[in-house]
Amino acid sequence: MHNQLKDYLSTLGWPSWLESLVTFTILLLEMIAIVVVGWLIATFIGRALRHLGRRFTKADDLDGTVWDFVASAAKFVIIGFSILLAVDLYAGLGTLPWLANYGAPSVRAVIILALAWFIASKVADSIRGFGDRVKKGRHQDNTLFSFLSSVARYGLLALAVAIALQQFGSLGSITAIVGASAIAIGLALQDTLKAVAGGVMLAAFRPFRIGDWVEIDGYEGEVIDITPFTSSITGLDNRTIVIPNTVAWGQSLTNFTRQPKRRLDLYIDVSYDDDVDFVTRVLEDVFTDNPRIISSDGLWFGVHNFRDSSVQIRARGWCWTTSYVTTRSEILRAIKYAFDQNGITIPYMQQVEMGPQELADWQNKKSEEVNAAKARYLKEREQNKDE
Repeated sequence: MHNQLKDYLSTLGWPSWLESLVTFTILLLEMIAIVVVGWLIATFIGRALRHLGRRFTKADDLDGTVWDFVASAAKFVIIGFSILLAVDLYAGLGTLPWLANYGAPSVRAVIILALAWFIASKVADSIRGFGDRVKKGRHQDNTLFSFLSSVARYGLLALAVAIALQQFGSLGSITAIVGASAIAIGLALQDTLKAVAGGVMLAAFRPFRIGDWVEIDGYEGEVIDITPFTSSITGLDNRTIVIPNTVAWGQSLTNFTRQPKRRLDLYIDVSYDDDVDFVTRVLEDVFTDNPRIISSDGLWFGVHNFRDSSVQIRARGWCWTTSYVTTRSEILRAIKYAFDQNGITIPYMQQVEMGPQELADWQNKKSEEVNAAKARYLKEREQNKDE
């Protein structure tokens, strides 16, 4: 067709440079038209596949699903073929015979990968669902099932990639090529292989499980997923933090919820003017009055340190791990209320100017308040014992 166009232009008696310019312009327009038509067809097919996926899945968001993969793959293949046709039109690369040889294998490969993605997702969801049922029925964690679901997904996809490559030729030749480049692949993927090894160790020894509250590499949150490559946790602000398994296994971690009980360990500063024995009795009553404190496991109160402007009292008591945060908040609130009621001072930094007489009056007043509160407290305690 282009030769006929050149012959026709030569009969018009135009200069050679003008003939070349017109020929190149027409060729460029044809190439652009081929690419645009390919893009329009790819867009239409992609939207049609997404619409079909929404009809089947009843979901508005298809990101990360098999339908999203198929639609993206179809668009990529169609646009790629249109670009090849456009380049062939200019350079004469023989794209049409190539499409005749490899077009059908490419379509088969895409179908195989799409089916594998769908089957792998279903298998992984089935394993994870079985783990959830085991967790509910036998009250066991489903960490291992979550890990196995990820292994099954990636294993099936790797098998599908091998089968898809076989559509273009002998699997033996492909295996030979992969084997020849095994060293380079191993060096490039050494961090990924370390992550997989870390994931296997996490699944085998399970230093933390799904649902545990942990701190890993300075990040604190609830474990929501463990895969062969990464572990995911959700923080208090609902951020999802993805941690490589090399870090999760290789770094020190703190598991806050592994044990059923946690010890509440508090440090309370009181004034040097306060009676330490009286303070510890008030603290003991605060702990024993809280129903979340497991008093049978023992309580402990004592002087921990002498600070610059206060005596530091240490208070220990046990509670259930699931109610640790609530218990700690309730105990701290009750301590503040009890100290206010009994005239116990919690020192804090302040600057007050007093003369000698004002200071003496303040000390006397404070001593009277403390003695009165102590007497009132002891009297109420004796009355409670009599009752």
